[in-house]
Amino acid sequence: MSILRDEAGVEGIPLKLIIVLVIMAITVPVAWKGLESYDRSQTETNLVLEIDFLAANIKQVYLNGMGNARDVEVDFSDGFVTSVERIEIGDSEEGVWSSIRYKMAHKNSQFVLIKNPNIPIAHVSQEDAEPLVVGPGRHTIHLETKKGYDFDSDGTEDLYVEVSRVT
Repeated sequence: MSILRDEAGVEGIPLKLIIVLVIMAITVPVAWKGLESYDRSQTETNLVLEIDFLAANIKQVYLNGMGNARDVEVDFSDGFVTSVERIEIGDSEEGVWSSIRYKMAHKNSQFVLIKNPNIPIAHVSQEDAEPLVVGPGRHTIHLETKKGYDFDSDGTEDLYVEVSRVT
């Protein structure tokens, strides 16, 4: 009698393992996709909040007039499974000057427009105005209101916020 019980036990264990593996094969991918979706949403929400914080500081520096400056700490960190590729603050001469663009992995580039007022933002590199490009992580960004460049093509130099990376 005890031999029969042992044989049943030997047959039952592989069957139970197969059932557990089938259940795991079905649930693990679904759980992973849920985690990935949640992380992507949280990472983008945090990124947009940091960009909004930076935009509010750009407005304050600009509205306080020529020569006003401040350093702002921002955190553009990656998520658990989602990565931030780059953030572009300002634009090139052909683009929209009052914008901050961001690009996350596996997603199209998005942008936040700074308006009311539209504020020209530029990073000056060897006498050319261009966007300041930063990667993921914590950064200290220097903001300063300056006069120069004819952003609106009216023949006069305009006030703008110059952005540069401190750390």
